[in-house]
Amino acid sequence: MKILFAHTASRWAYSTHLEETLKKDHSLATVDLLRTAYFTDIRGLLPFYVPKGIPLSYKSMAGGAERPFDLVLECSGAGQHHLAGLKRCPVPALHWTVDDHEPAKRRFEMSIKKDFDKVFVCHKDYLSFYRDVPCRWLPPACDPALHRKMDLPKLYDVGFVGNLDRRFYPERVDALERLSKRFNVRAFHKVYGDDMVKILNQSRIVFHKSFNRDLSTRVFDTLASGSFLLADRIQDGLSDCFQEGKHLALYDGHGDLEEKIAYYLAHEEEREKIAAEGRREALAKHTFAQRARAILEEAAKISK
Repeated sequence: MKILFAHTASRWAYSTHLEETLKKDHSLATVDLLRTAYFTDIRGLLPFYVPKGIPLSYKSMAGGAERPFDLVLECSGAGQHHLAGLKRCPVPALHWTVDDHEPAKRRFEMSIKKDFDKVFVCHKDYLSFYRDVPCRWLPPACDPALHRKMDLPKLYDVGFVGNLDRRFYPERVDALERLSKRFNVRAFHKVYGDDMVKILNQSRIVFHKSFNRDLSTRVFDTLASGSFLLADRIQDGLSDCFQEGKHLALYDGHGDLEEKIAYYLAHEEEREKIAAEGRREALAKHTFAQRARAILEEAAKISK
C-alpha cells in the first residue's frame, strides 16, 4: 500500500514509531509538518492553536497525479500544522490525534477534525469532542524494538523518567521530593530512547504521575520494558488496557503512594510477577504494529 504519512516528526514521538512500523510493509511518503514555512518567527506571541504558516497540501504532494497514494494518514503531536486539501482527497484520509487532554492542542484538533474520513482519538476521556465525526478510541502503544527488558541490576528503589518542569508538573515534582525523604529515588528529566529504557529497567518501582489524568505513553513504555509500574488512578481507558493488581499497581493520594512503595519493595516476588504480567499484556495487545493494523482495517472499510 502507498501511504502519504504526515506528522510532526520527532525522534521519540509515537508518530515516529508508527511511521517506522508502517515502513516495514508499505511504501511511505512522509511529510514533516514541522517544516511548514512560517509566516513569522514570533511564535511565542501567538496562541498555540493559531496556524503559523502556509500549510502543505495533498495536491502539492500528489504532484499532479490523479491517485498516487492509497491512503493519507496524519498523526500530529505539536499541533499548529495540518495537511491541507483533504476534504477533496480521492483516497481515505485518517487522523490519529495526540494530546487531546491539552486544551490548546485540542482546540486545534477541533478546527481540522472534519477534514478526515475517520479520526482515531488517543485519549478515551475526550471522545465526546469528536462525536460529530466518524471516530473511535485508539490508545498509545509500545515499540518492542525499543521498549524491552534488559539484563541490568536494580539501582533505584523508585525511578522516574519524564518532564520535571515545576511550572507544568507541580504535583509530580512535589511527590518526588516527598518520596526522596523516605526512599532511594532517582528522577530523570529529558531522557529518551535506550537511556530511558535502561533507567526503567534499573528501577524496582517506576513511579508515574499523569499530566492531566491522561493515559500516557509512559505507561506502555514501562510495562513493555518489564518494569513494575505504580501509577496514579485515572480513567481515560486505563482499566480497558490493564488490570490493577495483575499488570500494574495504582495509588490514590500521597499516603497511599508511600504505603504501596513500601509494600512492593518488601514483596519482590509479587512485584516482579506483576511486572512480568504487565509486559506480556503490553506486548500481546498494545504494540504499534497492532495499532497500525487497526488503522488499516478501518481504512479498508472506507469507499471513495
